[in-house]
Amino acid sequence: MNSLLIFLSSLADTDTNTKEEKRQHTFLIYIGILMSSGAVLWGSISIVYGLYFQSIVPFAYIIITIFNYIYMFYTKDFNKSQALQLFISIILPFLFQLSLGGFVSSGAVVLWSLLAIFASFTYKKNKEIMVWLFLFIFLIIASGLLDSTVIVFAPDIQYHISITFFVINIILVSGIIFTLFYYFVGSEKKLRLSLEENLLYVKKAQKSLVEGEKMASLGRLVSGVAHELNTPIGVGVTAASHQYKSCINFFKLYEQKNVKEKDFIKFLDVSRSSSKLILENLEHAANLIKSFKLISVDKSSDYLSKINVKEYLNSIVLSLNNMFKKTKHKVEIICPDDYVINFKATLLTHMITNLIENSIIHGFENIESGLILIKINNDDKNFKIFYSDNGVGLSSEGKVKFFEPFYTTKRYKGCSGLGAHVIFNIVSNSLNGEISIVEQKCVGLAFQINIPLEGKNNV
Repeated sequence: MNSLLIFLSSLADTDTNTKEEKRQHTFLIYIGILMSSGAVLWGSISIVYGLYFQSIVPFAYIIITIFNYIYMFYTKDFNKSQALQLFISIILPFLFQLSLGGFVSSGAVVLWSLLAIFASFTYKKNKEIMVWLFLFIFLIIASGLLDSTVIVFAPDIQYHISITFFVINIILVSGIIFTLFYYFVGSEKKLRLSLEENLLYVKKAQKSLVEGEKMASLGRLVSGVAHELNTPIGVGVTAASHQYKSCINFFKLYEQKNVKEKDFIKFLDVSRSSSKLILENLEHAANLIKSFKLISVDKSSDYLSKINVKEYLNSIVLSLNNMFKKTKHKVEIICPDDYVINFKATLLTHMITNLIENSIIHGFENIESGLILIKINNDDKNFKIFYSDNGVGLSSEGKVKFFEPFYTTKRYKGCSGLGAHVIFNIVSNSLNGEISIVEQKCVGLAFQINIPLEGKNNV
């Protein structure tokens, strides 16, 4: 029986239907099945009382419903089947009541048309629902006006039998309405719980992806620093190796007591140039390591630390030097030299890194010389960052969707579409600040970032 109900409830379903649409299909089909059960009862009562002509109406309802469901199963045309089912559900009870002689003799069998009103909720628009409601009201008024006319056709039924009909109709219609309402509310509750679970899952997945993008940003930073370190260290090793060989050769000449002035001068010249080269490259590597240590991430990344903003920003830019290496792009930082704040420095690293990456990857595409401006306004209460580039800018759609997760114009070029959302998440959620796109008179893209320096997340 359960398998049959499942089959019947899915007659109109397709793979493209949503859960809500499938629920509407099931609701309408159940109404047709329950009304057909009532039609069987009333058709049988009519035959028992010898009302063969009148019994045509309820049995006609059953036959039309069966053919309608068959049509719905094969065509999946729910809209037409829906309209037909509602029409016979509201019209045939009215006609059946007229054939029985009106309200009293039929036990107000037109009450069955109420189920059509419930079935009309399978429509998505309130306007369509109201059409069926007005039709029902019209039929009730018509029944009242015609009652005195059709009463002459009423069969010879005793008073207590008419009362029994009233009781049957009221109980059955009320019971069906309660059953449908119970189903509707239960389905609504299950759907809501399912949506809440899905929403929770999506939020967790989104949070995980955002955190993943943060770590990916850090990974790119580490990779860039490692690449930058590789060059000075490599040069230093080569220079040290060259100086070592020079020392070995000079030492052999010394042992042979064959050191000439030109050999000594050559040795000193190689030692001086090699030492200078080693010192310069080691200093460059030391500066890179110092910058990386300054912006490194660990488990305490959410802790406050006192930073000199200009020095810190320069360290971030220096650590990203690998991105600018083969370009003519430049970064200009305008900030007071003595501007020191207590801040979650790691979050500032993520934010600036993602902004610069966005400018280079998206803004400076097909642009040879790009300029990035980072301007800091000295404010005791707010940390204000104005960031701009002279790149290609954003389209109208891009300005609306820029901070949305997964929005990117380079999805098939390895971009996740999470970089801008990471920036928004850091500013809005982690730092309780605001970030907005600033309209530029010229080309490019600009942001205004305001972060409060008084509060639990900052000073």
